[in-house]
Amino acid sequence: MLDHYRACLKCASMVVLIRDERHGKMLIRFRDTLKDMTVVCGVLGLVELRQGSTAKDTVDATEKAFNIFATPRHEAPRNFRGCTRKLESKLLQHLQERVEITATDCAAAEILAQELGRGRCGAEETLFPRTKMIGRDRAHACQRLLRHPWKAETAIKTLMEETVLGKNSVCQKIWNSTTYSAWFADSVSGSEFSRGQTLAAAKHRFCSLSKPLGRFILHLDAVAETLNKIAAMKGTEAAQWATDWMDGCTSTSVLTLAMRADIGAAAVDLTRFFDSEEMDIAEINSEAAVFMQSLQVLFADEQCWNLHDYTKHCAEVLHSGKLLFFYNGVAKRLGGSNLESAKRAALQHMRKVIKVREDAVRSEFPSFDGMMVFSVFNLKEDVGCPTSSMLQDMIPGKKHYPKTCDSLERLSLIFQVSRDKLIAEYEYLHRVASAHMKSAGVSTESLGNGPGANAAAGKT
Repeated sequence: MLDHYRACLKCASMVVLIRDERHGKMLIRFRDTLKDMTVVCGVLGLVELRQGSTAKDTVDATEKAFNIFATPRHEAPRNFRGCTRKLESKLLQHLQERVEITATDCAAAEILAQELGRGRCGAEETLFPRTKMIGRDRAHACQRLLRHPWKAETAIKTLMEETVLGKNSVCQKIWNSTTYSAWFADSVSGSEFSRGQTLAAAKHRFCSLSKPLGRFILHLDAVAETLNKIAAMKGTEAAQWATDWMDGCTSTSVLTLAMRADIGAAAVDLTRFFDSEEMDIAEINSEAAVFMQSLQVLFADEQCWNLHDYTKHCAEVLHSGKLLFFYNGVAKRLGGSNLESAKRAALQHMRKVIKVREDAVRSEFPSFDGMMVFSVFNLKEDVGCPTSSMLQDMIPGKKHYPKTCDSLERLSLIFQVSRDKLIAEYEYLHRVASAHMKSAGVSTESLGNGPGANAAAGKT
């Protein structure tokens, strides 16, 4: 496999590096474009950060990974009788000169490491002299879209802490107790939706926290039954905790949690797109726009009550009048006659959050980012998908030719090619690729952008 990767990279016209560090180990992947526009993806190496995780350590580990990759039979097995290991200096030099895009997360050390690799910020040597663009991990951006806007509304922040995020929240309490988890699983197994019998969560990432939130809403009846059993253990600390939560729970708060679950589901879909190895940077704008448009439809247009989602399910449960809490000798029923006012109150809270989220989307996917200009290669816009302009006004619009020329001009400056030749080549290839896509469903790569910039720069 490594020999195949070496053979491909020897013929590479340009290379994109994707670098990810976790728990003292750094994985380096690559995507390269060959002269015939074939795209090759693979793993360049996995190295340990023995000294630390500073910017200098990251650069040194990257250089080490390149040296190992360019050395066939590195650390060959004992008694290996093949050719001896030898550093292929020409391959190493070719690789370093062909790296034009580097993508990492937004940690401070990673950002500085990228500059050091380009020979800036007082670097002792230049590792990648032809680097033209720096990419950011968009999957991390998806998590920031949810983490920061949640803090904008104090009431929602408190509600999330008490229900999902906090150490003493309902989901955490039930999940961390063997007894409570068994009660919850028994209740779920006997309900209409028997899947998802745990409220497990990994607190370091939102994708895992969105799962228990969704299950909390999906199994409201099981949650109520579990809390009723806990509250029945009078005189215990657990009973007091369950009683306090049920006493403060209202129809508005439950509906608000359901709306948060819908936002979480939309964010997970966006995260999965950015986590995919087949992710096309030409579709970044449109996918972010689809994310915002889905929230607009759900909450601004109030379609959350009609579409099959968590909010509709929650409203149906409340409307049935079957959600009952028993504590301190009283029975509390959620829903009933005040359900309509609760719906209006929950939507009012959510509209404020959506406004903050729009600003967050614009900051995480800014129009001045060089990656955004690749939207001109998104062929799906020709068949009715939202355009990149939606990130500016959040409404459907048509692709304007002057904006396309502006994007191509920016690409010509980034990759140092002729603007006029790039526009002429784009016009020709766009017609051909669009015809192929409409007739055979060909992907955006038929236009030749591949992993990024090679065809965009007209290097055919």
